[in-house]
Amino acid sequence: LAKDELIYIGTVFEALSKAETESDLNEIRDELYHSGYASKMKNYTATKQNVSKPLKFVTSGGYTLYCGKNNKQNDYVTTKLSEKSDWWFHAKNVPGSHVLMQCNGEEPSEKDFTEAAEVAAFYSKAEGNNIAVDYTLGKHVKKPAGSKPGFVVYNVNWTAYVTPNEAKIEKMKIK
Repeated sequence: LAKDELIYIGTVFEALSKAETESDLNEIRDELYHSGYASKMKNYTATKQNVSKPLKFVTSGGYTLYCGKNNKQNDYVTTKLSEKSDWWFHAKNVPGSHVLMQCNGEEPSEKDFTEAAEVAAFYSKAEGNNIAVDYTLGKHVKKPAGSKPGFVVYNVNWTAYVTPNEAKIEKMKIK
């Protein structure tokens, strides 16, 4: 249990390091409050949150990528936006973003898969070259009942090794 808690706190730390706006911080604060970690915060009252706004990207093949910036957005991307035939990406064995490639039943090219894996690697705690990124169809990703925000399981996957390029990823971003 302690190991699972440490992994969860690591995901929150990663989300804090990637937070870009006050809204991002409010989502993390709300997640901590509802998870019981920050229930003793002075003068905090939970507020109704707007719909999560994950980052959006477009691959060179025209496929839309959604990238969660924190655990609540990761849940939203994985459980609300994902269809069974969409592809889901996550850096292997490190805290990071869930990335969804919406495919509309089509088969993306190898380049599209690589670009999606690069986004997942970039928005994770992994550093360096040849970062392992697991990917699978949305139908294989499950959120166990009662699990912490951002936690999912999957048993069918492939692994890509990519080196993300920040300039390339920034060009793919939809503002």
